Amino acid sequence: MFSELFKSRARMQILRDGPGGLLLEGFAQCLSEAGYATITARKHLRAAEHFIHFINWNDRHSAPERKLNKQSLARFERHLSRCQCQQYSHASPQKVVHGVHLFLSHLRDAGIINLPWAPNHDPALLSAFCQWMHQQRGISDVTLSTYSIYIRELLRRIGDQPSRFNTRRLREFVLEKSRSWRRGAAKNCTTAVRMFLRFLIAEGQCAVGLDAAIPTLAHWRLASLPRYLPPEDVERLIASCDPASAVGRRDRAILLLLARVGLRAGDIVRVRLSDVDWKTASIQVCGKGRRHTRLPLTREVGQAIVAYLKKGRPRTHADALFIRCRAPFCAFKGSAAISDLVDKALRRAGIVHDIGKVAVPDSILLKPAKLTRTERLILRRHPVVGERICAPLKSFQLVLPIIRHHHEKMNGSGYPDGLKGEQIPLTARVLQIVDVYDALTTERPYKRPLSVEEALRMMRSEIRKGWWDERIFNAFERMMSTEEVRHRGLAKAAAAAD
Repeated sequence: MFSELFKSRARMQILRDGPGGLLLEGFAQCLSEAGYATITARKHLRAAEHFIHFINWNDRHSAPERKLNKQSLARFERHLSRCQCQQYSHASPQKVVHGVHLFLSHLRDAGIINLPWAPNHDPALLSAFCQWMHQQRGISDVTLSTYSIYIRELLRRIGDQPSRFNTRRLREFVLEKSRSWRRGAAKNCTTAVRMFLRFLIAEGQCAVGLDAAIPTLAHWRLASLPRYLPPEDVERLIASCDPASAVGRRDRAILLLLARVGLRAGDIVRVRLSDVDWKTASIQVCGKGRRHTRLPLTREVGQAIVAYLKKGRPRTHADALFIRCRAPFCAFKGSAAISDLVDKALRRAGIVHDIGKVAVPDSILLKPAKLTRTERLILRRHPVVGERICAPLKSFQLVLPIIRHHHEKMNGSGYPDGLKGEQIPLTARVLQIVDVYDALTTERPYKRPLSVEEALRMMRSEIRKGWWDERIFNAFERMMSTEEVRHRGLAKAAAAAD
């Protein structure tokens, strides 16, 4: 398989004749099948060759596969900090180590070497709980790993003797953690401890009803993201995917499965090619507790999946329905990848900045007449509410200034803080232009949609009043005059550039 990565016969011969030549050739084939670009595959292969050269130099009497272990990798990482190997010069030790990790993972998956996991030092009670939950409830390994974090801490604090568990000690543990952790982690803690107590009750190791001692965390309205998006925002989200690109076709199919079929992120990660029954227009889903359910596919969703399979899904041996669009071409590792995909779509569709409007009654948002003074004050709260909703989410930290300040004006007459000129973050000034244009060119309960020319003329008049950044508007106006934007539309052109 060296022939797919190298043109020089001399170079291929050096690799074959060197120590670990067969191992490197198998690694080269693995990289090619995973879809790595030639230049990237060469770098990873070079890192593996350097690693083999290092361990062979330090121990010339053993076969290479006997020396490929974690201890050798640790020594190699220390070697890189002072490496003077002329034939293996490199700019980034981190990238070399990454390549070696890929090499060792390939050898482990091929059964050539055995890299054991760290020994399990968990208490016997925790191990029994994980086994019971896996067998009786069908809980996934990822969920059990999350539960174990909190149960391990519980056992460390109050001991591993269920007879010592009582209401006071359990409540003290949960309440203490709820004060020091974020709400999401605190909620996971209460769930894990409650499930652990139910296991102990089922096994007869603690008193019946002790699980009721775990309090339910208080949750106030608007303290987190809304549980659902309005229908019009869902349609904007789906329309933001570019159907002309492989990534856009994949993302559109996933969003339709989420919105139309009601699948969860974890369900989508676990869907296999064989789960889609084209004759009956249905899809089999493995839900919680590993229960299999068959759900109907609408024509829209089925056509989106077909479009992805024909002109979007990379060639790979993986049987997962949805595959990464960048090497290595494999299934998503977990539901977090789907959440990240939706996060990007939300940003692309321009929905996040107005998420605070969930606190505004529909009677105000949809009112066709002029708003009263009180109604205007209620509406002007939404940037602050939106910022408060998104503040706990790490992935939204960069957009918090946009959410809070996208209704400020250059002359200081905006809200909520009355910022002027350069005080308004640049990203917020950019979104202002796009947001105003979208509001002018779409139909609202209180107005008809304007044409592109009418919208641009009105925005130009607003700039003369000192509302928007003129430099950004000039760039936007030039962009709107390009043939691509006029032909494909602003949203699709932006999605293609994303």
